Amino acid sequence: NVSRAIWLPNADSGVTINNTGTIVGDILLGQHADTISLAGQNESQIASITGNIFFGGNVDGGNTSDTLTVGTDSVVSGSILEQIGGSVDASVAAAGVLDVENNGTTVNNQALSAGTAPNFLVSQLTVASGGTLDVTLTQAFNQQSSGTITPIVQGTAANGHTGSITLDASSILKLNFGSFVSPNNLPTGQVS
Repeated sequence: NVSRAIWLPNADSGVTINNTGTIVGDILLGQHADTISLAGQNESQIASITGNIFFGGNVDGGNTSDTLTVGTDSVVSGSILEQIGGSVDASVAAAGVLDVENNGTTVNNQALSAGTAPNFLVSQLTVASGGTLDVTLTQAFNQQSSGTITPIVQGTAANGHTGSITLDASSILKLNFGSFVSPNNLPTGQVS
């Protein structure tokens, strides 16, 4: 059973969501430049989204991207999905956490729909000092396995941005092992 918090795939223009509380469930947006921003009040009153975010691409063109801003005292946890050809301008502030749970093959135990990128496509990603980027390593992103391999987070030049991924000094990068299977011929202790 999939919980849907916000369901706007047929929006006629960009959608803006400013969250200072809690959203639980999936968010599906349309094919325009959409914006999701979170801003917590303090350490005990965080803003959060727990669910998958489906950005529907951007038919508006120009220098506009879908935007995800994880502010101070905020947490986003789920798969962050974009249409192939689209990208997200993402940022994580100090005391913010972006937990990217893309596994490369499914979402909500269903195969990814045609045209949906398996990884997190960004036109730029900046994690500020004290901010956290949390990614899960899964078999679909294993470069030692066969098939087409894509990175978990992929910078792509689009919409006036260079595709840069920046982790400021004192930012935190957390790597979690999900369904990652290492081949038998790797020496003990080696991560590829």
